[in-house]
Amino acid sequence: MAKQLLTERFQELAGIKSLSENDRFPGEDEAGMAPRHDEEFELEDNEKDYLTDVTIEFHKKLNPELNIEKSKAIMDFIISQLEEMY
Repeated sequence: MAKQLLTERFQELAGIKSLSENDRFPGEDEAGMAPRHDEEFELEDNEKDYLTDVTIEFHKKLNPELNIEKSKAIMDFIISQLEEMY
């Protein structure tokens, strides 16, 4: 996708300007939305264990006081990073 002005992208996402097929991110529909997956997804126990270990480690480094508001900010950031990946 060629570089475009941020205002143009916001206009497209707001529905003010139509998205052309060539300007969409992979998986986006005409409204700029990723496809929904209505099926429930359950992690396996070993995946949950791994994620628990990783979460404990990064919280020790980033939030050793276990401040709940900082934990929420960390999780919001992680979610935003994942959304950008898809």
